[in-house]
Amino acid sequence: MYKLTADLAQMIVNKMMKDIPYNINIMDKNGVIIGSGNKERIGILHHGAVDAIRYRKAVEIKKDEEFVKKGINLPIEMNGDIIGVVGISGEIGETRPFGNLVRSTVILLIEQSVALEKANQEEKRKYDLFNRIMDTDTLYTKELAEQAKVYGLELNKPSQIVYVESQSNIDEINLNDLPTFNGFPKEVSHPQGMCRA
Repeated sequence: MYKLTADLAQMIVNKMMKDIPYNINIMDKNGVIIGSGNKERIGILHHGAVDAIRYRKAVEIKKDEEFVKKGINLPIEMNGDIIGVVGISGEIGETRPFGNLVRSTVILLIEQSVALEKANQEEKRKYDLFNRIMDTDTLYTKELAEQAKVYGLELNKPSQIVYVESQSNIDEINLNDLPTFNGFPKEVSHPQGMCRA
């Protein structure tokens, strides 16, 4: 099950509150506030969120209480699992129309973050494999050969490498069928390097 992080929750809150004129809270799968327009509420157990998780449906709070503010709380569900709750503080009649729209947007932002994280992890795996293959001290084990096959490389066959360095994006139109490895990780400031085997 995907774990909603405090950093992502706060980033989503900040984005959403540019367009929604109400305070937004995001709670984790236990109902604890991990992202909020009101930073003082972070870390507090939100009873409306706990109920939204328990009953797997929107929960409306009609009046302010000690640990909850009036508004609507909707469970955030991904792949059948509830990973958190999004809450909009304000009068029920005003916040209710925003509820499903805000929840859908939050889910899209989480899915986008998950996809980006997977892409970055895949790029790092390719980068690490490329460095291992290029290291003259590396032994070409069966495990390494299997990893290379995933990217279309046959380590037991003679290969040539074409290294291209450019300040801008490289046109890949004529090279699309060949394996590609970025020469430098994205965090490092270098000209774009691309290797094709």
